[in-house]
Amino acid sequence: EDLTMLQDSAITNIQVSSDGKWISTTGDDNTVRVWSAYTGVEMFQIPLETAGVALTFSNDNQRLVSGDANGNIDIWDISGMTTPTHYIQFDALTWISKFTASGNTLIASDANHVWLLNPRELSSPQSRPPGNSSFDFKNDIYDLVVSPDSQWIGISTYANEYIIYNLKTRIPVRVTPSGDAYALAFSVDSSRFITGTTDGVVQT
Repeated sequence: EDLTMLQDSAITNIQVSSDGKWISTTGDDNTVRVWSAYTGVEMFQIPLETAGVALTFSNDNQRLVSGDANGNIDIWDISGMTTPTHYIQFDALTWISKFTASGNTLIASDANHVWLLNPRELSSPQSRPPGNSSFDFKNDIYDLVVSPDSQWIGISTYANEYIIYNLKTRIPVRVTPSGDAYALAFSVDSSRFITGTTDGVVQT
């Protein structure tokens, strides 16, 4: 699958670790960057005094050597970096993901969709969410919370929709706070859904 990684200016050197886990780049923006070859996520960034020109990984991939245009050579210990054993590639912005307290379900939002996923089914670093999304909305999701008893999820959208879903029955309950909800929560005993509005009003 294609990955796109962006540096802030011209790239002068690219190196891939021998185990295939890491991609390192350097260039005219005075940085060295290390990216996950699986996901394309930038793992860290190293500032340089001037433009980067040289890069190499050690044979055991435990160190990264960089050189800049002033002749400085630095050796960086990257042995502490870990790669994900599993990941999911979504088709849209995903910025909320939570486990139920039981750990049996991973709940993730993909723009205006909610996915209920079994972590044990996510066996490969190339997998996409299995099947169709569990819940769909007309508007993108603003926030998502899970009840402590793992029975309910609360969802708000950017269109001021507020919905509680029972995870067993999949029956939605719509809630109408007096104002634009800003924060969502469940009570400790999971019996109450709590909203906080932009006007400072808290309702249960």
